[in-house]
Amino acid sequence: MGEEAACSLAGGHARSSTAGGARVVLGADASVILCDAVDEPGVSGVWSGQLFRLMGPASAVVRARMVDESDGPLPVHLFVRVFGGCRYLGVGRPVYSSCAAGELLQCDLRIEPPLAPEVLDEVRPTGRSPQTPSLDWLTRLGEDRVRALGHFATGWYPRPGLAPAAPGAVPADLPRALREFYRLAYQRPGMLGGQNRILPATELRPGADPRRVVFGEENQLCFHWELDPAEVDPVVWLTAAEDSAEREPLSGFLMQFSLFEAMAGAPYLAQAWYPPVPSRSYRTSPTGCAPCRSGRGGGRPTRRRSTSPPASSHAPVTWATACSRSRSAHSTAAHYGRSVNWASTGRPSTDDVATTRHHLDTHARRRDAGRCGCSPPERAVRP
Repeated sequence: MGEEAACSLAGGHARSSTAGGARVVLGADASVILCDAVDEPGVSGVWSGQLFRLMGPASAVVRARMVDESDGPLPVHLFVRVFGGCRYLGVGRPVYSSCAAGELLQCDLRIEPPLAPEVLDEVRPTGRSPQTPSLDWLTRLGEDRVRALGHFATGWYPRPGLAPAAPGAVPADLPRALREFYRLAYQRPGMLGGQNRILPATELRPGADPRRVVFGEENQLCFHWELDPAEVDPVVWLTAAEDSAEREPLSGFLMQFSLFEAMAGAPYLAQAWYPPVPSRSYRTSPTGCAPCRSGRGGGRPTRRRSTSPPASSHAPVTWATACSRSRSAHSTAAHYGRSVNWASTGRPSTDDVATTRHHLDTHARRRDAGRCGCSPPERAVRP
C-alpha cells in the first residue's frame, strides 16, 4: 500500500504532524501512524512483536487523541515504510502514556494481533551493532573503584549533550566516591537509577543518626541508604526496621548499584524464568567476576559477572536475563557476549554467555510446548 493510501484511512478533515520521526494523521474516521523501519530506541517505531512506541514531543491534539480518547471508538492504524510501500501492522491500542506541559512525550500501543516473526524482522530490522564498550573498568576495580566506576559509566550510559557540572554543583564535603558519582551523573542522569535511586546532591537530608545523611532510597521507600560524610570511604547503612551495613563500603556499593541499575534499566531485555541447571558443556568463553561482595539492597545476595558491559548472577537457579542498549547487540551477544549486560542465574563457576543463551533457548522451547507458565517473550529481544 502507498503512503497516501494508508493516510486516507484517517478519513475526512485529516490533520498531519510528526512525532519522533513518525507521521501522525488524525482524521474523522481513524488515526494513522506511519514510521520508518529502524532500530533506534529514541524514535517512533515498532518496539517488539506486541508493542509500537510513539515518541514525542507530540502536540496537544495528538495527546488528546491518544490519551484522552484512547478508549473511544476511533481506531489507530499502524504502518511501517518498507521497500515498495507501507506494511500494515494492525490496530494499536494505547496501553501507556507519558505527558508533560500538555504535550505527549511517549505513547505505547499494543499491536493487535501480534506480529509474526517474519513480519517483525521486516519492520524492526536488526541494525549495525554499536561500538562495544570497553571492559577497562573491570580491570581497574581491584586498584581504584572510583576510577573504575568512571570508566564503566562513560561506556554504558549515553551522555545527552549536557554541559559538565559547574564548580560548586557537587558539595565538597562529601566522600570522594560520591562526589565522582555526582560528577558523572550530572551529564548522565540515568546513573541516578530507575529501579532504586541515588538522591541528587540537592536532595541529601539528615539520617536517623545525626552523623549520617540519606543519599539513596528503594523504589517503594521500604528502606533507604545512609552514610557518614566524615569518613573517607564510609560504611553504607541500609535503614529499615533496623539498621544493617552493606557488605561493601561506599566505593564498592556505588559500583554494585550502577551494575544493577544498568541491568534493570536496559532498553532491551530477554528473560527465561525456569532455566535448567547450568551445564559445563556450554562453557565456551571466560567472563570476569567483579570483586565485590554481595549487596543487601536487592533483597537477595548478588554476584556480578561481566561480559561487556557487566553481567550479574543470582543463586539459586530461578531466572536468566540478557540486557542491552541495542536490539542489534542481542544477535551479537548470542554468539560472542558483546555489548550485553547478562544476568545469569546458577552456579557462578559455570555461568557465562553461552550458558545464558542455552537458558533462553531452552526456555523458548518449553514455552512453545506450553510447559511453562509465562507469557511469550518478545521476539524483538530474544537472541
